[in-house]
Amino acid sequence: MIKIKHHQTNRELAMLIQSMIMKGSNPGDIAVLSRNHKDLNELAEEMDKHGMDYNQIGKKQRLINSEEFRRLIAFLKLIVNPYDNFSFLLIRDIMSIDAEEYAGIRLEAAKTGKSHFQTWLKSKNNRQGFINFFTRKFGSFEECINLLEFLVITSWNELYFLGSLDFLKSWLPDHPDSTISSFLRWLYVFDLQDEIQRDKSMVQLMTIHAAKGLEFKTVILISANDGIIPSRQSIKADDIEPERRLFYVAITRAKDLLIATTKPDMLYAGQDKTISIPPSIFLNEMQTV
Repeated sequence: MIKIKHHQTNRELAMLIQSMIMKGSNPGDIAVLSRNHKDLNELAEEMDKHGMDYNQIGKKQRLINSEEFRRLIAFLKLIVNPYDNFSFLLIRDIMSIDAEEYAGIRLEAAKTGKSHFQTWLKSKNNRQGFINFFTRKFGSFEECINLLEFLVITSWNELYFLGSLDFLKSWLPDHPDSTISSFLRWLYVFDLQDEIQRDKSMVQLMTIHAAKGLEFKTVILISANDGIIPSRQSIKADDIEPERRLFYVAITRAKDLLIATTKPDMLYAGQDKTISIPPSIFLNEMQTV
């Protein structure tokens, strides 16, 4: 069955999902798909207001690919591989190593055949707190993370690493016997599909790309508007066929019910008028009931 609902606000979408659950639908059988993360984030905020459980696919993947996460993980990588010059480069400013000092480390490393990190460990200008971290024999991965949290918060910026630290700490309960090496091995093979929790208590929020290969009893496709799917770039280039295939992926994720929705009219910033975003041209290509 296919339904189309136009001009749906995030509050209306949240109420729609809540109504379906109250009428007996299992939350885990409902997937909300969108072309972009922005619309999913906005819907998630609205669902938070109503205390609705959901699993937003892709948040961990974006965090793992972020600069702050890569820099935090560089500390762990250097414990396992002291020859990792790139990881040392990522964190030298956190350890207050300025450009002049770093140039001297590189020169000395070239002379001795040591890595930049190994050279820094033996220098007279090293920072004792970080030295203790890198030379300590940790009894557990949790002990390592706790000390790392203390170091980066006291020497850098708590907010900068907050999300990354929360990710590391959330991994610990399910892996009580983990080591630094086992965590890094897990991280290396982490895939977007690993975020999908087919928990019947949670609605699944994800992009269309993340939904490839999956099926759900009910799919709610949000923001099915021109300029979103198909994208503005594809419309401008007069090349929407790849967008049509992506749209097909979205609608075929539904086994029983597909609800395609469009965005409401938007108030133009700074002016007393609204902008109407036309529905996706692909909606007209579907047979509705």
